[in-house]
Amino acid sequence: MILDKMKTERLSIRRFHLLDLQDLFEMTSNEQVVKSTGLRSPLDLNTTKIRLESWCHDPEVWAIEYCVEFKVVGWIMLKKTTCDDPELGYMLAQSYWGMGIASEACRALLSFARESSFKRVIAKTDRTNHASINVLKKLGMSENSDSNNESEGLLFELFI
Repeated sequence: MILDKMKTERLSIRRFHLLDLQDLFEMTSNEQVVKSTGLRSPLDLNTTKIRLESWCHDPEVWAIEYCVEFKVVGWIMLKKTTCDDPELGYMLAQSYWGMGIASEACRALLSFARESSFKRVIAKTDRTNHASINVLKKLGMSENSDSNNESEGLLFELFI
């Protein structure tokens, strides 16, 4: 099952376009935004452009557009990364933190996962990223007891 676009009350979860470069760069160049993600350090404009070009053709990564401003304020993925179960991951621009956007986008994508043939969805987060930990718990995800390796962060899972 392929998802091209999904709407929520405030968001459009959609495929990336090359015109999203400036909005994406606003996130990937911000040290506060990337420090708790797999990136760990900010990206320059060219590296962000290469990533965007890849995501434009990736059916497992979407832009999060805030419909009030018609602005891409984040990205979200439901992608098989390290195991057979898809990983839920996301990043939001710092000025949109604390608005419930991550929870809203993740709920929508988990709804899509339920309609698909997935049995379990996982999510990984840095141990110090308390906001993401709270989002994952709010979504009904449970911390996996096997995630006690300090360097790997926390692993959450949701059986669908």
